[in-house]
Amino acid sequence: MRAYVHVPFCRQKCGYCKFALTPFVRETEVERYFIALEKEIAAFCDADVGLLETLYFWGGTPSAVGAERIGAVIRQFSDRFGWADDAEITVEANPEDLTEDFCRSLRGFGVNRLSVGVQSLDDRVLRAVGRTDSATVFRAFESAFSAGFANVNADIIVWLPHERPGGSLAALKALHERFPLAHSSVYLLEAGAYPKAWEGTRFEGEALAQEYEACREFLVGKGFRHYEVSNFAKPGFESKHNRGYWERRDVLGFGLSAASLWRGERFENAASFSLYYRGQKVACETLSQAQVKLEEALCGIRTFSLPAELVSDRAKLAEFAELWWLAERDGKIVVTSAWIIFLDHIMSGLI
Repeated sequence: MRAYVHVPFCRQKCGYCKFALTPFVRETEVERYFIALEKEIAAFCDADVGLLETLYFWGGTPSAVGAERIGAVIRQFSDRFGWADDAEITVEANPEDLTEDFCRSLRGFGVNRLSVGVQSLDDRVLRAVGRTDSATVFRAFESAFSAGFANVNADIIVWLPHERPGGSLAALKALHERFPLAHSSVYLLEAGAYPKAWEGTRFEGEALAQEYEACREFLVGKGFRHYEVSNFAKPGFESKHNRGYWERRDVLGFGLSAASLWRGERFENAASFSLYYRGQKVACETLSQAQVKLEEALCGIRTFSLPAELVSDRAKLAEFAELWWLAERDGKIVVTSAWIIFLDHIMSGLI
């Protein structure tokens, strides 16, 4: 069994964020949310789920609510389900929360993987998107490694406002020069997922693809495996939880707006606090064979593992190949540039 917990609280809302969350305001609201969350976990009635293989805290900013609340939820999962021998417990964190005491507390609760939202090391860029400065980022990683974490991921976002060509690559190099990172994620800012004021503040066109490719070449050159279009890991340090999504394995989501895929059905919690507290679902569907096939194709492309024989429209494949999106290599369909962010709009024409 795989599970994730949505923690919808942040100290501020970053300009690129589109997730369901609220600014970290009143302690009473946080307390009420975690009471509801624990009730939801306790009410889950399918006994035949097996041991927990992965538990992932994301948000929002899970680290913003403190280690004790995270630990209480982990204990609840432990008491209710138990753990597989190689279970992975991940907490997403912002740099300002990662003191050494905080990291040691997480380790004591069983957390064995951290995912840190770096995004950039250019202070002008960080200010523009509402984040802290680069000095805080470095202190955060020093705290994580001093506390004994061996499996640490750094998130970078390419195409943020005021980021200069080469800026994302420079951030990766600086981090990997100072810290023994086991995983790095390089995301592209999604088109439209940002304020209009950011228009004209970012480099465009071919420079974007070149930046992504430069980051990819750097990480692969350091021995990282490019196992998903935005994710790179040292051998054995791939995210077990996220691989479960790309392999379309069952996952249970708990908390505000959390979505689940469970035994052929997909269901989602409400994205408003009032409806979530009433236990309301906003979507519940049994997936058709066509939906499953399309999802398998999208995930297969993202992980460079889509068998070429599944592509029925060869002319469409050739058209995409001319646009540098897809290519056929060794019997697999692979992504050849950064333009994966557009594939969900056009994949239905391939399969």
